[in-house]
Amino acid sequence: MALRLAPHGWETLRYRKWYQIRYRLPMAMNLRLPDELAERLRALADETGRSQQVLVRTAVEQFLDQQELKHLNPWLRANLQPARMPPRSPAMPRRPVPPGWDSTAIVRDLRGSK
Repeated sequence: MALRLAPHGWETLRYRKWYQIRYRLPMAMNLRLPDELAERLRALADETGRSQQVLVRTAVEQFLDQQELKHLNPWLRANLQPARMPPRSPAMPRRPVPPGWDSTAIVRDLRGSK
């Protein structure tokens, strides 16, 4: 017996796949904070210019890193340091766009074509 899909069957499969990619892979959650903690988070976000979501994500990441290291030897845990990587430099130095120019004109100018 062959599997037959209703006319809307493919649409349902496509929606299901979209839903899994959109909502299942990057985990979304609601977080209910006490008023005092929420206010402190808002104040820190305003002070640092970072979003509340970034601050919470960073805090959770740091907490998980600490919890994952708990099983290690205390001396080793105290002396672990993150790897130092050199800062990445941009491929080309940035320069201001002259008035009346757009990106295609700049590329043409860099290539020497008209």
